[in-house]
Amino acid sequence: MLLKSKNRLFALLLAMVMALLCFAGCTGGGTATDAATSTDAAADSTDTAAATDTSTGDRIKIGVSIWGYTDALGKDVYDFLTYVSAAIDCDVEFVAQNFDTEATISSIENLITSGCDAIIVCNSSDGVMPKILKLCEDNEVYVAQFFRVISDPEVLEYANSCKYFLGCTHEDEVSTGYNLGKALADKGIENTAIVSWNHGDPTAEDRYTGYMKAFEEFNIQVLAEQWEINAAEEGAKAAENFIAAYPELQSIVVTGGSGEPLAGTLSAIENRNMVGNIHVVSTDFLPTLRDDMDTGKISAMSGGHWADPFFSFMLAYNVASGGWQLDEPTEIVMDMVYVASVEDVDNYEKWFMGEIPPYTTEEIQALCVSTNPSVTLDDLKAAASTLSLEDVMARHQDMM
Repeated sequence: MLLKSKNRLFALLLAMVMALLCFAGCTGGGTATDAATSTDAAADSTDTAAATDTSTGDRIKIGVSIWGYTDALGKDVYDFLTYVSAAIDCDVEFVAQNFDTEATISSIENLITSGCDAIIVCNSSDGVMPKILKLCEDNEVYVAQFFRVISDPEVLEYANSCKYFLGCTHEDEVSTGYNLGKALADKGIENTAIVSWNHGDPTAEDRYTGYMKAFEEFNIQVLAEQWEINAAEEGAKAAENFIAAYPELQSIVVTGGSGEPLAGTLSAIENRNMVGNIHVVSTDFLPTLRDDMDTGKISAMSGGHWADPFFSFMLAYNVASGGWQLDEPTEIVMDMVYVASVEDVDNYEKWFMGEIPPYTTEEIQALCVSTNPSVTLDDLKAAASTLSLEDVMARHQDMM
């Protein structure tokens, strides 16, 4: 019998037992795990790591397997998807896996067991996808990627043969790296060093490819590079080593990693009194972005892509609810928001992070088959491809 079916039978029996206990006047406490479930748009805190499965009847439940949801980028994803789930009246559950392969597989198993109809995942590597896909196929649970696209030809061939694989949402990462590399060239940079997270991660590799394309075109020399950097402490150590080894160092590229490697890199530069002397470009906005840009710690950044999982979430919901049927997995591509000045950051904070989110409740419902049966996959793709600071300012100019 399927895990999902077993779980629903167990949930029914458990509900009957709990009802009898409540009738008898008994109460009980819960224990914290690494999962978070939300059906309330006001639930914007990730301090509590566990909540009760509230899915009932035909109500759709979407699982989110994510590296974490307390860092800068992860919390933006958590907050927005919580808001989205309330807008379309569905349940959402988050499980943190820290980009660990075994933890990622475990997160998928846990979400299946909890009764999810579909799962969106930010996977640690292409290599983990076959196991994820098999779990979802065996249990008839839809799955889509976010922040990721499969690059390995064999894995992609297998994924495309899976009935329950919906596809992915991702940024044009080569373009991201190229644009930020060009930003360094525009500032006259002639040499740099690179801090990146894991080899084998498609996003990291593609972004690196874009940087190298720009560096070759604009004659920027890469003095050194350090990979497998996933934490602030690791980023700080790498930057310290670069600064000590290369007196001629003019810039450091931090390819990403959810903000932690960047925070460490900036701390090391500040500790060495090199702010303004070493230019930094990166991806994944930190909460300190405005101050970092104002003081010269940051020269250019790309980010704002926390909306990426929204499109995979809507794809998963629209299929799992029975509104859409896909002939084959789909690929949704979006661009990032680029900032290179305090003015850019102020506009981003106002139009993306202010009182009105990039998509209002009504705009979200317009992309949902339950509230707008005529919405198509092309509509969802168009929304993703046009999302930008300028797009949001145009759509919401009469709301501010």
